[in-house]
Amino acid sequence: HDPEEDTNCTPGGENGNYIMFARATSGDKRNNNKFSPCSLKSINAVLNTKAKSLKGCFQ
Repeated sequence: HDPEEDTNCTPGGENGNYIMFARATSGDKRNNNKFSPCSLKSINAVLNTKAKSLKGCFQ
């Protein structure tokens, strides 16, 4: 889940929070179907690690 203390990743307001917000949202706001910068950074790190492993799942 996105860290609630990071307002870049849990902005709330009229655009709403991102898909990995810790609680359910209405789903009708701009950010509700997007990944936050925090989620993208985390996903990127995992995919890079997997891609570079000896058993690389992307080979």
